[in-house]
Amino acid sequence: MELEVREVEASARPRLRTRVDSYRTELGRLSQEFVKVRSPPFQDGFFGQDDLYGGGVSMNEEQKLRLLDNSERLERTGRHLTTGYRIILETEEIGSQVLQDLHAQRETIQKSRSRLRETDAELGRSSRIVSGMIMRSMQHRLILFGVAVVFVIVIVLSIYFTFSKYT
Repeated sequence: MELEVREVEASARPRLRTRVDSYRTELGRLSQEFVKVRSPPFQDGFFGQDDLYGGGVSMNEEQKLRLLDNSERLERTGRHLTTGYRIILETEEIGSQVLQDLHAQRETIQKSRSRLRETDAELGRSSRIVSGMIMRSMQHRLILFGVAVVFVIVIVLSIYFTFSKYT
C-alpha cells in the first residue's frame, strides 16, 4: 500500500499516507495484544493461553468481548488489506494499459508527422513545378504575341510595297 501511495497524485498523498499509518499502528497494537494473550499466566495483568482455554481461572466476559472485538478488527483489517491489494493490482493493470495506449498513440502521431513532412515537401516541389509551368506559359504567350506582331508587320509591309509599286 505504501508503494501505491507514492504513485498517487500529490494532492491525495497525505490523506492516503495517514490511512496507511493508522492501519500500521492498529496492526501493531493488535499484534501486541495477541502476544499478551498468548503470554504465560499473570504476565502484564493478563491470563495465559492455558488459563483461557480450561486452566484454573476462567475468562471473564470483558476479556471475551475484547478478544472477539480484536478478532473482528483483525478480520476487517485483513479484508481491507486484501481489498487494497486487489485495487493495487487493478491499478497496475490499468496503468499498463494506459502506457500501451500512449505508446500506440505516440507511434501514430510520429507517423502522422512523418507523412505531414513528406506532404509538405511534395507540396513545395509541386508548387515549384506549377510556377515553372506558369512562367513557360507566359513565355510562350509572349513569343506567340511577338510572332503575331512580326506577321502583322510583314503583311502590312508586303501590302504597302505591293501598292507602292503600282502607284
